[in-house]
Amino acid sequence: MTIPPTPDTDAIKCGYSNTLENVTIENFDRAIQFVSYTNIGGTFSAPVTNNVFVGMNLISYGTIGVLYNDSCGNEIIDSSFKNDNSGIITAKGKPNNVTFLNCTY
Repeated sequence: MTIPPTPDTDAIKCGYSNTLENVTIENFDRAIQFVSYTNIGGTFSAPVTNNVFVGMNLISYGTIGVLYNDSCGNEIIDSSFKNDNSGIITAKGKPNNVTFLNCTY
């Protein structure tokens, strides 16, 4: 039996189309880490797409997140950041494509 391609089977993905709402995290190193050890023609190449974080309340942290993989469509909306050291850090030459909408710092 052959399984036809779908968004779940046509390419290996790191994480996509997730929505996290009303998350509070305090005293941590990083809240989000966009990383997969999947190899599609290169290390850390599985894409991270269309993840939405709404109403996050992050307090006393090192960084909001680290991008190791290609990404697009990821958003942080209506969120609050207090006593932070940095926003999104990129690694492996990956661009920062995370959009912040209506956030307070």
